[in-house]
Amino acid sequence: MRTFFRIARVCLVISPVALSACAPAWRSEPIRTQADFGNSVSNMIAAQTADPARIANPDLAPVHGLSGDKSASVYAEYRKDVSKPKQVERPININVSSSGGR
Repeated sequence: MRTFFRIARVCLVISPVALSACAPAWRSEPIRTQADFGNSVSNMIAAQTADPARIANPDLAPVHGLSGDKSASVYAEYRKDVSKPKQVERPININVSSSGGR
């Protein structure tokens, strides 16, 4: 019983110290990764935008650029290729053996 209380006291002393390692460092200035947070996403969106003026004033009209027949044939070709995956060209052999030690 004494051993249990000794272990409990040690755990009570060590746990706040261990948990304090997980606490964030309280700084007034941001660290390097915090200062640059979100810039990579913003740069990627800007690089992929064809017309940056459209972001501020988006066109609410529906897109009219692909006919129904064309989109149906594209979708059918996609489904045809995806539904038939390539076969494995050579079999996979897994050999299980013991090392012979008794």
